[in-house]
Amino acid sequence: MKHNEYHWKSNDGLELFGQTWVSDKQPKAIINLLHEFGEHSGRYENLVQSLVENNYYVVSIDLRGHGRSSGKRGYSSSYQKLIKDLQILILKSENLFPDSPKLLFGIGLGGSMAIYFLTNHITNLSGLIVSSPWLSIQQNISKTKLLSGKIIRYILPGMIIETGFAPEDKMRSPDSISKFKNDPLNHDKVSVKLFYEIIIAGQRSTRSIYKINMPILVMHGNSDKIASFKASKNFILNASAKATLKLWDGYYHDLLNDEGSDEVCKYVISWLDKITGQF
Repeated sequence: MKHNEYHWKSNDGLELFGQTWVSDKQPKAIINLLHEFGEHSGRYENLVQSLVENNYYVVSIDLRGHGRSSGKRGYSSSYQKLIKDLQILILKSENLFPDSPKLLFGIGLGGSMAIYFLTNHITNLSGLIVSSPWLSIQQNISKTKLLSGKIIRYILPGMIIETGFAPEDKMRSPDSISKFKNDPLNHDKVSVKLFYEIIIAGQRSTRSIYKINMPILVMHGNSDKIASFKASKNFILNASAKATLKLWDGYYHDLLNDEGSDEVCKYVISWLDKITGQF
């Protein structure tokens, strides 16, 4: 497996860190990987290795305010700026590998961003995979809190708070939890304005799934303590016949770095092989 690092410019001049993982073999497809909120593109070694070993190249990016990209931790002046970063990922992937089909793989917030993007933009992408998307978070967000967020985003747009999502809410394995805590590139910060906009974007995305006319795989653990697996189920009910829902019994939010992740990766490869065989 060959690994390359890049430094790309965002539309507003920030430096965004990008990575690719490739092999000497001709790729079946290119996977554009978008990480979870508070994490970074280098956290998914098991998934990346599995993909590359099965002839899928991976292109990824650290969103602004995350990982090795510039920007205040957990801050973006708007949700749309994050979507612009996603567009940079897709553009660079196309420039690097113009002759291969491409899929988008979003994790957590990256999953809901991918859905939002595809319901609002026409692309040349051939498929979508989302893992534990933030369509609706499990924590009860009252109308009062939403109203407070709506007001504060204008008064104190840069105000940073803790997300309140503990590693123990994401994973079951003590080893996985320890590794997460000891990773200096992870964080638990978010601006009030951005958090409000993330919630609203997730709600809007659930009503627009019919606009995505491509193979879709949605995966969710039914013991997820952060993002609602029921929202993913309802989301799929409104999707086309090209959509697949895979629920993982007893799994928490992080399907790809916790115990049982090998089985998740095997399922992903199986689904990809079936889909790319039709391209």
